[in-house]
Amino acid sequence: MTATVPEVQTEELPAVEPSSLWSFLYGNPLADSTDARRRTRDALVERDMTYVYGLSRDEYRDQVFDWLKQIGESGMGALGFPSGYGGEDDPAGAIASFETLAHGDLSLLVKVGVQFGLTGGAIHRLGTERHHATYLPKLASVELAGCFAMSEVGHGSDVRSLGTTATYDADTDEIVVHTPTKAARKEWIGNAARHGNILSCSRSCTWVARSTGCTRSSSRSGTPRAGSPRGSPSRTTARRWVSTASTTDG
Repeated sequence: MTATVPEVQTEELPAVEPSSLWSFLYGNPLADSTDARRRTRDALVERDMTYVYGLSRDEYRDQVFDWLKQIGESGMGALGFPSGYGGEDDPAGAIASFETLAHGDLSLLVKVGVQFGLTGGAIHRLGTERHHATYLPKLASVELAGCFAMSEVGHGSDVRSLGTTATYDADTDEIVVHTPTKAARKEWIGNAARHGNILSCSRSCTWVARSTGCTRSSSRSGTPRAGSPRGSPSRTTARRWVSTASTTDG
């Protein structure tokens, strides 16, 4: 048995003006960062960032990383960074550009978010001028590829409950980063699988025996202590931590 759906009469609507449709899709040029959207669309088209089928996992990762470097060359990734350090002082433009990238490859979108938003953003917002001068231009150009280590197996993204610790050892002038339990193990570290070489890490910090809550550090080098197999609770020492030491309460 079939049912016939009666035709619904609709009123005739006037034709849509192209300029009105453009404003609806791309925003008000005076308020919605349309220039950033246009530049991002142009980069997607001119640099041929079209999804590529048939690649192996590692080949695909390399392809997306190559696109990321092209975004760095175009200047679009670092729109929100300070102008003195490779950016354009335009956080609204950075958000608009990020939204526009979603019209292309979503893996590239995630990688851009990790590189410029999470790693670069942590150093930008929590670091000092010294950190900005040293790292932001290299992140903006993708000379350094960033990783973001926050979520833990047993705590998710609840930064107040993080189990990873960082303790300053005055005798050795080292910061000892410790994963005391499997629940404190960092997982889902964006960009770490293949290309990352600077890490932004959330951890509970003890500075000269005084707890400062959850803070974030960036590191270019960390050496696991002997006897810590992969995936087990471990301790890492680093002399070159870029410690922003800014407290995060939630």
